[in-house]
Order: sequence, then structure tokens, then C-alpha cells
Amino acid sequence: MIRVLLVDDHAILRQGVRELLAAAGDVEVVGEAGTAGEAIAAAQTLRPDVVLLDVALPDRNGIEVIGDLRAAHPGTAVVALSMYPEAQYAVSAVRAGAAGYLPKASDSSEVLAAVRQVA
Repeated sequence: MIRVLLVDDHAILRQGVRELLAAAGDVEVVGEAGTAGEAIAAAQTLRPDVVLLDVALPDRNGIEVIGDLRAAHPGTAVVALSMYPEAQYAVSAVRAGAAGYLPKASDSSEVLAAVRQVA
């Protein structure tokens, strides 16, 4: 079972992604967070295999959070999520240590494939 932490400040997005992943059968959402601070604390406690992380969080830049998560939890893969499809955001996320980057407009099969690929 792939253990996932969802990080996004929009609860409705977290709910949709949680339902999508739960239906897959091989993925378990072990926690959710709406801020960078909550994400870092949850990752420490829950030890997820994958963190799906919004790059635009209310308390901190998600790109910076990627680096913090990777430094503290090198075995945890981070997939950055963004409403911005531009390549510059993907490049910044990968340089910070993300294993992948998905625009929020991605379809459900792309999200699930990304989680499975990086886990």
C-alpha cells in the first residue's frame, strides 16, 4: 500500500484527490494538511511514501517546502501540484527535489500514475 500525504490549502481539492486515490485500492491517504507548517509536522509523524504538495501555500512557498521535506525525509517522494502549467514551475520544483510535477488540471489517471511511479 502506498502511503500518501495530501497538502493543499483548498479542502475541496484535497477531498477530490483523496477520493480518487482511495478508489485505486493500492493507495492510502494517511493525512492531509492545508499549510506548510502542517505538512512538515504531518510528514514527521506519518512518514508517508509520497507527498502531493501544492506549490502555492498560504504560509510559505511550496518550492521551499519541497527542499525541507526532502532534507528531513529523503525516502519520501514529493510530487508538486500547481495550477500553473508553465515549465518554469516544474523546473523549480524538480531542482528543489520533487520527484514529479503535475498541473492541477491533470486528469485522474495522470495523478494516480505519478503517485505509483514515484513511490
